[in-house]
Amino acid sequence: MKDLKTPLCGLLGLRIPIFQAPMGGAVTPELISRVAHHGGLGMIPLSDWSLEKCEKLIDETLALAPSALPRIGVNLILEWDQNARLELALSKGIKVIW
Repeated sequence: MKDLKTPLCGLLGLRIPIFQAPMGGAVTPELISRVAHHGGLGMIPLSDWSLEKCEKLIDETLALAPSALPRIGVNLILEWDQNARLELALSKGIKVIW
């Protein structure tokens, strides 16, 4: 498949303009890492889960696709306080916050 370049792809380091929806418990580290590995943006939904669960999701995802880190982001729902989850994501090297 030929890469499809757009300005947003260039900004986020994507090879294809595909954004995987962060659908709560419906996505897995396997899905997220595969989307990112193939050039799209894989999103980890952090919701209002415990920091331990959030860290486990992030670590499992990054372990499956370590070279895809620039194309992995997290989704934070602003209905809840997200400061600790934001700090956790940033400490793991994640730079895309949705």
